[in-house]
Amino acid sequence: FKRHQEPLRSQIMLGVVGNIGYEYNPKVLKDICDQGAVGLVGDAVHHFNEKNDVETLLCAIDTLGTIAHNKQICAIISDYEIVEPVTRMLKGQDWNEDLVYKTTRCLYRICVDEKLREDAIINKAHEVTAEIIDKYFTVDKVLFNAFRLMNTLITIADKETVKDVFDTNLIDKIVNKFYDELSTPICSELFLMFIKMCCLDPANEEIGTKFSRKLVSLMKKRMDDKAFMAPAMDLLNELALYKPNIDALYVADTLPLTKEVMKKYVDHPELNQANLQVIAEFAKDSEPMRQECLNEKLDEETDLLIEKIDETMEPLYMTEAKTVQMLLRGEEKLTRKKGKNKMALDEDEDMELPIEVIQFVTAGKTMELYGEDGEKRTFHFFMTKDYKDLQCKRPNERKAKQKWLMPMSGIKDIVKGYDKGTDSPFEKCTGFFSRNPDTNTCFSIFGPTTDYGDQNFHFKCDNQKDRDKWVDYINMVKKYVRIKSKRALKKRKDYEDDAY
Repeated sequence: FKRHQEPLRSQIMLGVVGNIGYEYNPKVLKDICDQGAVGLVGDAVHHFNEKNDVETLLCAIDTLGTIAHNKQICAIISDYEIVEPVTRMLKGQDWNEDLVYKTTRCLYRICVDEKLREDAIINKAHEVTAEIIDKYFTVDKVLFNAFRLMNTLITIADKETVKDVFDTNLIDKIVNKFYDELSTPICSELFLMFIKMCCLDPANEEIGTKFSRKLVSLMKKRMDDKAFMAPAMDLLNELALYKPNIDALYVADTLPLTKEVMKKYVDHPELNQANLQVIAEFAKDSEPMRQECLNEKLDEETDLLIEKIDETMEPLYMTEAKTVQMLLRGEEKLTRKKGKNKMALDEDEDMELPIEVIQFVTAGKTMELYGEDGEKRTFHFFMTKDYKDLQCKRPNERKAKQKWLMPMSGIKDIVKGYDKGTDSPFEKCTGFFSRNPDTNTCFSIFGPTTDYGDQNFHFKCDNQKDRDKWVDYINMVKKYVRIKSKRALKKRKDYEDDAY
């Protein structure tokens, strides 16, 4: 670095560092950090920014974007003045595809660090990104990076930043330039950005008014593309949750679409549940809209769906379908069809646990538990045979300690995956040179507040199939215990009434 004043030599050096760190190789990345290469690149950004040497500065920025494989490396980068010169390049230089592509890639990769993200917002990177999306809407590689950067910068919790983006008139610009052949990865990022912007009512209404017809039309055309349909359905659901959008969605032929999706994606509850929620919003909106749902015969289609769902395997899916069925047919018909007793329990409601479920939860599995204290531990996780407690026991211990025991009655929620961010236990516990765990293999159980604080378990499974089993089976046992408890209480009450 003593010879960094020579731009050509620095460009070569930066290119070498970038090529060495291009692949995710923990040992190589550790060497890069231990030998000060990350700091070297950070110093190069600062130096060539002061010299206004755009060509060499771009080499340094490109190298940072290449080697920023995880948050730990981004944390080192955050010690240097990086965001301001990068954002200034986008604001002040004559734009070209190469410059914009490299700078947006660098920003979206390093801004997973919260400090760098805040610096980017202070420097109005989100507003500059909105300009880039508008200017490069037909250049796929730039547009993809720009949308990923925007989704890194804006969050539902930070409505002020979302409003800044909304005020750039970006929604209208996207709607006017959108074309049907836009690739699925870009559409996915665009839909995610729109979902985040829906946290503002004016943005939600504008998207609903101006984009609903195009969204529904594209979903019909790309019905077989699940990677497209999943984020598209999430956006449609978000729009339907905002009552003023229902009329626009109805005019856009949303109801026939939901019927088609229900048939096509029977075996994909993660997608069809969002579809059912859209139907539910129409049914709840008004009596005329409920009648339109019936005219489309969505009630009959829901009946067919309920027959195909395995409730023991997909209890939440079944609950969503039955809720839609109730809303479509009306509460009065549902009451006449099946009465409720004073215990709020169906007269004939009963449940038995399948043998597979009992064996799975009581035998348990050895898994990694990610603690909110930043420590990762290995535990044997299982449910007691009386279904009263969940326990985490170290493999070499005879029984679980009290702090690693969670009563089933204390479970508040069970969530698949995790939100990416510095507060996530799954990211707190990740080593410097190891990747964050796959969200598809992780789940969290949120429990009661104890003397040890909030009792939450965050687990990583070997695969997604095991993860889904744990979430579904625990929910199933919760329902089983609730039904049995209500029945036992009812029997006791009936006995006391008879005795009286």
